[in-house]
Amino acid sequence: MERGELTWRERGRLWVRLGIRLLLAVGIAFVMAYLIHYTRLPRGIRRAIQAVATLPMFLPTITYGFAIIYSFGKQGLITRLLGHQIFNIYGFGGLLLGYVIYTVPVSFLLIHNTMGFVDKKTIIVSKAMGDRDLATFWIAILRPLLGTLAGAFIQAFFLCFTDFGIPAS
Repeated sequence: MERGELTWRERGRLWVRLGIRLLLAVGIAFVMAYLIHYTRLPRGIRRAIQAVATLPMFLPTITYGFAIIYSFGKQGLITRLLGHQIFNIYGFGGLLLGYVIYTVPVSFLLIHNTMGFVDKKTIIVSKAMGDRDLATFWIAILRPLLGTLAGAFIQAFFLCFTDFGIPAS
Protein backbone atom coordinates (compact mmCIF):
# COMPACT_ATOMS: atom_id res chain seq x y z
CA MET A 1 0.00 0.00 0.00
CA GLU A 2 1.34 3.40 -0.95
CA ARG A 3 1.50 6.31 1.40
CA GLY A 4 -1.73 8.32 1.50
CA GLU A 5 -3.82 5.52 0.02
CA LEU A 6 -6.96 4.44 1.86
CA THR A 7 -7.65 0.81 2.68
CA TRP A 8 -11.04 -0.72 1.94
CA ARG A 9 -11.91 -0.60 5.64
CA GLU A 10 -11.12 3.13 5.82
CA ARG A 11 -13.16 3.78 2.68
CA GLY A 12 -16.08 1.92 4.21
CA ARG A 13 -15.84 3.99 7.38
CA LEU A 14 -15.73 7.15 5.29
CA TRP A 15 -18.95 6.24 3.49
CA VAL A 16 -20.70 5.23 6.72
CA ARG A 17 -19.75 8.50 8.37
CA LEU A 18 -20.83 10.47 5.33
CA GLY A 19 -24.14 8.61 5.32
CA ILE A 20 -24.70 9.43 8.99
CA ARG A 21 -24.05 13.12 8.29
CA LEU A 22 -26.41 13.16 5.34
CA LEU A 23 -29.20 11.32 7.16
CA LEU A 24 -28.90 13.61 10.16
CA ALA A 25 -28.82 16.82 8.12
CA VAL A 26 -31.72 15.91 5.84
CA GLY A 27 -33.66 14.45 8.78
CA ILE A 28 -33.33 17.64 10.81
CA ALA A 29 -34.27 19.72 7.77
CA PHE A 30 -37.33 17.52 7.17
CA VAL A 31 -38.48 17.78 10.78
CA MET A 32 -38.11 21.57 10.74
CA ALA A 33 -40.06 21.90 7.49
CA TYR A 34 -42.69 19.45 8.77
CA LEU A 35 -43.14 21.51 11.93
CA ILE A 36 -43.70 24.63 9.85
CA HIS A 37 -46.15 23.13 7.33
CA TYR A 38 -48.03 20.34 9.08
CA THR A 39 -48.44 21.39 12.71
CA ARG A 40 -50.42 24.08 14.45
CA LEU A 41 -47.49 25.86 16.02
CA PRO A 42 -47.93 29.58 16.63
CA ARG A 43 -46.74 31.79 13.79
CA GLY A 44 -43.89 33.22 15.88
CA ILE A 45 -42.46 29.78 16.58
CA ARG A 46 -42.73 28.80 12.92
CA ARG A 47 -40.86 31.95 11.92
CA ALA A 48 -38.22 31.27 14.58
CA ILE A 49 -37.72 27.73 13.26
CA GLN A 50 -37.33 29.09 9.74
CA ALA A 51 -34.85 31.73 10.91
CA VAL A 52 -32.78 29.19 12.85
CA ALA A 53 -32.78 26.84 9.86
CA THR A 54 -31.59 29.46 7.38
CA LEU A 55 -29.29 31.60 9.55
CA PRO A 56 -26.12 29.53 8.94
CA MET A 57 -26.39 30.33 5.21
CA PHE A 58 -25.65 33.98 5.95
CA LEU A 59 -22.54 33.33 8.03
CA PRO A 60 -19.03 32.75 6.70
CA THR A 61 -18.08 29.08 6.88
CA ILE A 62 -15.22 29.69 9.30
CA THR A 63 -17.81 30.94 11.81
CA TYR A 64 -19.08 27.37 12.27
CA GLY A 65 -15.65 26.23 13.38
CA PHE A 66 -15.27 29.09 15.82
CA ALA A 67 -18.78 28.55 17.20
CA ILE A 68 -18.08 24.85 17.78
CA ILE A 69 -14.73 25.57 19.46
CA TYR A 70 -16.08 28.35 21.67
CA SER A 71 -19.12 26.28 22.64
CA PHE A 72 -17.87 22.70 22.94
CA GLY A 73 -14.08 23.04 23.26
CA LYS A 74 -12.16 22.29 26.45
CA GLN A 75 -12.79 25.84 27.70
CA GLY A 76 -16.08 26.32 25.80
CA LEU A 77 -19.24 27.83 27.20
CA ILE A 78 -21.31 24.63 27.16
CA THR A 79 -18.37 22.62 28.49
CA ARG A 80 -18.05 25.01 31.44
CA LEU A 81 -21.80 24.97 32.11
CA LEU A 82 -21.94 21.16 32.15
CA GLY A 83 -18.60 20.71 33.87
CA HIS A 84 -17.27 18.25 31.28
CA GLN A 85 -16.72 18.03 27.54
CA ILE A 86 -19.60 16.27 25.79
CA PHE A 87 -17.56 15.07 22.80
CA ASN A 88 -14.17 15.63 21.23
CA ILE A 89 -14.62 18.50 18.80
CA TYR A 90 -11.57 17.43 16.82
CA GLY A 91 -13.04 14.01 16.08
CA PHE A 92 -16.18 12.60 14.51
CA GLY A 93 -18.55 14.54 16.79
CA GLY A 94 -17.10 17.93 15.91
CA LEU A 95 -17.07 17.19 12.19
CA LEU A 96 -20.59 15.82 12.38
CA LEU A 97 -21.83 18.97 14.11
CA GLY A 98 -19.99 21.22 11.66
CA TYR A 99 -21.32 19.47 8.58
CA VAL A 100 -24.85 19.31 9.91
CA ILE A 101 -24.84 23.05 10.64
CA TYR A 102 -23.39 23.61 7.17
CA THR A 103 -25.79 21.43 5.17
CA VAL A 104 -29.11 21.77 7.02
CA PRO A 105 -30.00 25.21 5.57
CA VAL A 106 -29.78 24.07 1.95
CA SER A 107 -31.69 20.86 2.66
CA PHE A 108 -34.27 22.79 4.65
CA LEU A 109 -34.89 25.29 1.84
CA LEU A 110 -35.41 22.51 -0.70
CA ILE A 111 -37.80 20.54 1.52
CA HIS A 112 -39.58 23.65 2.84
CA ASN A 113 -40.26 24.92 -0.68
CA THR A 114 -41.63 21.60 -1.85
CA MET A 115 -43.83 21.20 1.22
CA GLY A 116 -45.38 24.56 0.39
CA PHE A 117 -46.62 23.14 -2.92
CA VAL A 118 -47.87 19.77 -1.62
CA ASP A 119 -51.67 19.66 -1.48
CA LYS A 120 -52.73 19.32 2.17
CA LYS A 121 -56.15 17.96 1.17
CA THR A 122 -54.49 14.63 0.41
CA ILE A 123 -54.22 14.05 4.16
CA ILE A 124 -57.97 14.57 4.58
CA VAL A 125 -58.77 12.26 1.67
CA SER A 126 -56.40 9.60 2.99
CA LYS A 127 -58.04 9.74 6.42
CA ALA A 128 -61.52 9.63 4.85
CA MET A 129 -60.49 6.50 2.94
CA GLY A 130 -59.62 4.85 6.26
CA ASP A 131 -55.84 4.79 5.90
CA ARG A 132 -53.76 4.38 9.03
CA ASP A 133 -51.54 7.20 10.26
CA LEU A 134 -48.35 5.74 8.79
CA ALA A 135 -50.02 5.13 5.42
CA THR A 136 -51.35 8.69 5.41
CA PHE A 137 -47.88 10.01 6.22
CA TRP A 138 -46.42 8.01 3.34
CA ILE A 139 -49.17 8.89 0.81
CA ALA A 140 -49.70 12.55 1.64
CA ILE A 141 -46.27 13.74 2.78
CA LEU A 142 -43.35 11.44 1.97
CA ARG A 143 -44.27 10.24 -1.51
CA PRO A 144 -44.68 13.76 -2.96
CA LEU A 145 -41.32 14.67 -1.40
CA LEU A 146 -39.26 11.71 -2.63
CA GLY A 147 -37.61 13.64 -5.45
CA THR A 148 -36.87 16.58 -3.22
CA LEU A 149 -35.47 14.37 -0.47
CA ALA A 150 -33.20 12.72 -3.02
CA GLY A 151 -32.14 16.18 -4.21
CA ALA A 152 -31.49 17.27 -0.63
CA PHE A 153 -29.28 14.19 -0.05
CA ILE A 154 -27.35 14.86 -3.25
CA GLN A 155 -26.94 18.56 -2.44
CA ALA A 156 -25.73 17.79 1.09
CA PHE A 157 -23.33 15.20 -0.35
CA PHE A 158 -21.82 17.72 -2.76
CA LEU A 159 -21.58 20.37 -0.05
CA CYS A 160 -19.70 17.93 2.18
CA PHE A 161 -17.24 17.01 -0.54
CA THR A 162 -16.70 20.38 -2.22
CA ASP A 163 -16.05 22.24 1.03
CA PHE A 164 -14.29 19.41 2.85
CA GLY A 165 -12.65 20.74 5.98
CA ILE A 166 -14.20 24.20 5.97
CA PRO A 167 -16.78 23.58 8.74
CA ALA A 168 -14.07 22.02 10.88
CA SER A 169 -11.60 24.88 10.45
